[in-house]
Amino acid sequence: MKQPKSDIPAGAVERLVREYRQEGASIYYRIMDCLLNGQLVGRRAYNQDGKLVIDTPLKDSQKHGRELSWNEDGTLLLVEPYVKGQIHGTAKQYGHGGKLIGTYTLLHGTGFDLWRQESEDGSVSISEIHSLREGLPHGYEWWFRSEQGVLWHERHWHAGQDHGVERLWNSRGKLSRGYPKYWIAGQAVSKRKYLKAAQTDKTLPAFREKDNSLRREFPPEIKPLLSMKRLLVLVPLALSVLLALSVLLALSAPGLARAQAKTTWATTPPVRNVRYGANPAAGHTFTHDGVRLYYEVYGAGEPLLLVHGNGASIGTLSAQIAHFRKRYKVIAMDSGITGDPATVWTS
Repeated sequence: MKQPKSDIPAGAVERLVREYRQEGASIYYRIMDCLLNGQLVGRRAYNQDGKLVIDTPLKDSQKHGRELSWNEDGTLLLVEPYVKGQIHGTAKQYGHGGKLIGTYTLLHGTGFDLWRQESEDGSVSISEIHSLREGLPHGYEWWFRSEQGVLWHERHWHAGQDHGVERLWNSRGKLSRGYPKYWIAGQAVSKRKYLKAAQTDKTLPAFREKDNSLRREFPPEIKPLLSMKRLLVLVPLALSVLLALSVLLALSAPGLARAQAKTTWATTPPVRNVRYGANPAAGHTFTHDGVRLYYEVYGAGEPLLLVHGNGASIGTLSAQIAHFRKRYKVIAMDSGITGDPATVWTS
């Protein structure tokens, strides 16, 4: 596909801010300020191979123009338009092979920020919905399983703070242990305190017992997106396949040194926040010798098996998964399961 033109002025001169480096599991991109007549007009991030991964136009030190993001392999990932630091206009998300898989529109940072996931067969579904007001989380946040429209995590925000009831469901559609959780202005509170405050604070959603189920009445602008049907439901892989893929892990070990963590703007912004090791949207199980085992699948392409060490979990592989899922079909194995992907344990 044709690459979009940068909104950073063509005559801008790059000035080194920071060299590429890696500290433990964290990756820090090489950062270059873009200057025009001594004024900062943009900033660019490059990976260790010198490939551009983020191109951000700036005006008065705020994002202004189209911010472009690429995958590590150079394929376009996201185009987000900004005006005075806020998303303003229609953002475009791209999938495998650079094809457009979805858009979302915000006005001055207000609206629904949508994120989609693309399966190996090319079918696309909504994986995240974030309500924003003036660039801050405000309203509901929903995370969905791979089955279209099936919730697994729900939060409520007010002016950038947790403010409402938070729910997390397990793979059986039941609330996970410790949920619901209750929040007021970013502080965790008891149910009793929440119910009392909600009587007078109209910014707090009312607690309703029926909302502990997975059924939801979504806003009219969201319903059409969730009504689309997926073309494929992934099924668990046979253990023999997983064992064969372990050879790939050994061969790929040197590449783990380049694993990328979720950090600040200096690293790639997508993939969005994911609870690796507790993500029903990507989780699967299979039984071998009477033991039920848990694994998560991310990305597409050649298969790559990741197995954690003793005393660890899938969550400790977050940096590796985030990095390799952009070019491989990553299969992250856990050594045991309690029966609830939100409470994975290891033996």
